[in-house]
Amino acid sequence: MQTETGDAVDKLAAYMRAKQIGQRDLAKRIEKDQATLSRYLSRKSTPNVTTANKIALATGGAVKPSDWEQDDG
Repeated sequence: MQTETGDAVDKLAAYMRAKQIGQRDLAKRIEKDQATLSRYLSRKSTPNVTTANKIALATGGAVKPSDWEQDDG
């Protein structure tokens, strides 16, 4: 079963709040700039597979790569 991108965004935002991690810090961890991470969080862009894997590593698995998959149906 695929999830909507919004689920990943919600999970990522919740993780950042819980761990008190700012966009700039997380962006460095995933080797992106803050503006790119902001686009992910505002649902204007979706990370590619490589970046989704980096997000999974940076969040300790709280946001899985599969969370970013979109249901095109």
